Amino acid sequence: MPFAGWHIYCTFAFCSGDVLVLQVDRAVALPEYVFLHTSSDRFFAYEMENIGSNVKMPRADKKKVLDYLIPIPSLEEQEKIVVQILKYEEEMTRLKRRLAEIKAGKEAIVKKYL
Repeated sequence: MPFAGWHIYCTFAFCSGDVLVLQVDRAVALPEYVFLHTSSDRFFAYEMENIGSNVKMPRADKKKVLDYLIPIPSLEEQEKIVVQILKYEEEMTRLKRRLAEIKAGKEAIVKKYL
C-alpha cells in the first residue's frame, strides 16, 4: 500500500498531498486502517466540501481535516477490515494483469491475421 491516489503510506506516518502529516497512536488505531480511511472516496468528498474559496490551487482546510471523525472499532476488527481490503486489492491487481495479457493476446491475433 505505498501510494493511493494522493496519499503516500510509510510505516511511521503518512501525509496527504497538502503535506499534512498524520501520526497514529498504535494503541488506538492501526496506521493502515487510518490510511485506508483517509484515502477513501468519502474522505476525499469531505475534503472537497471544505476547500477554501477564492484560491488558485485548492487546498484542504487543515482544521477540517483534523476534525474529520474516523470510526474506530477494536484493533482486532481494524485488522480484519485491513486484511479484507488488501485481499480485494490484490485480486484486483491480479485481474488487471490478466486483462492486460488477454488484450495483448487479442492484439497479437488481430495484427497477425487482420
